[in-house]
Amino acid sequence: MYARKVLRQDPACASARAIADAAVALREEKTAHRKAEEEQEEFQRENERERREWMARGKELFNRGNFLQAREVFQKVLQQDPGREEALNLLACCLAEMGEVDRAQEIFARLSSESAEAGLFLMNWARALLRNGRPLPAAEKFAQAAAKGDKYHCALFEAGQIYFQAGTYERAVSIFAQYVEKNPASYETWGKMGASYLAQGKLSSAKEAYFVALKICPDYEPARRGLKRIEELEKQGRTLSVSPEIR
Repeated sequence: MYARKVLRQDPACASARAIADAAVALREEKTAHRKAEEEQEEFQRENERERREWMARGKELFNRGNFLQAREVFQKVLQQDPGREEALNLLACCLAEMGEVDRAQEIFARLSSESAEAGLFLMNWARALLRNGRPLPAAEKFAQAAAKGDKYHCALFEAGQIYFQAGTYERAVSIFAQYVEKNPASYETWGKMGASYLAQGKLSSAKEAYFVALKICPDYEPARRGLKRIEELEKQGRTLSVSPEIR
């Protein structure tokens, strides 16, 4: 403003002309910088729209069981956005479905160590292991997932089921006990605890668990059968470990 005022009075003033020219150059530089920022933001928005479209396409392919093409789509997303957790998670799920469980594990391990949603990735990791015939490592991952927050607490039941079916009854009881701490009305879990105790010959503990299950759900047939089996064993005077009939 000062330079313009001086130039109106003395158009030949060199210092005022230099100040005015510098001001014009600065304005042009700011305008160009602002325009470049706007263009960059638009470019990023367009890329994000494209990636969202790819993600939608990848999910559609995944849900249809076309894991090979879904994998290619998620890889394309990750070429532009290497840290996109959703794409990494679904890529790992694709790999697991295709039998490439070791590669899937590498991705799940990375995600579960770095992300706030570690519980979700640990659960997906566990399911990948389970689908590929590795039940006990899967149970371990389910248990780890449950430790990541209440919303993953259901993973304890999954872990307990696996340990129970594998005949690892002490571990199954421990896991089921953790589950009923926050889900005391889960009569099925109490029934599974009873069956686990029964399998170890711990008849008194089995009865207690079965009674809790029946108190919650009087018509729960597995608990009724378990108590009947205990009654038979007590009549026979046996406390041997037996394979549970209640699954």
